Amino acid sequence: MRLIFEALVTSQDGGLEFQPGKVKQIHESIERVALSKDVADTAVVYEVAGYLRKTGSPRACDTLLQMMMAMAGLIQQMKSERELLAGMRIR
Repeated sequence: MRLIFEALVTSQDGGLEFQPGKVKQIHESIERVALSKDVADTAVVYEVAGYLRKTGSPRACDTLLQMMMAMAGLIQQMKSERELLAGMRIR
C-alpha cells in the first residue's frame, strides 16, 4: 500500500491523483492483493479508497476502485473456469 501513497501527486483541481508512470505498478500491486487469500489485504485497499474520497481526491479514489473492480471480474472468471475444470472428468 505504500506504493499507492508514494504515487499520489496534486492534481490541477486541488485533489490528488496517481502519477501516470506509476499506474501500471499500482495495478500489479492491486492484482497481487486481489489474488491473495487474505481478505484483510483487500480491505486495506478499500480503506485507502475511502480515505482518498473523504480527503477530496475523487479521481484517485475512482482509479483505485476501477482497478479493484477489474480484478474482481478477473477473479470471478478464474473461479468459474476452475469450477468448470473441476467438474470435468477425464476418461
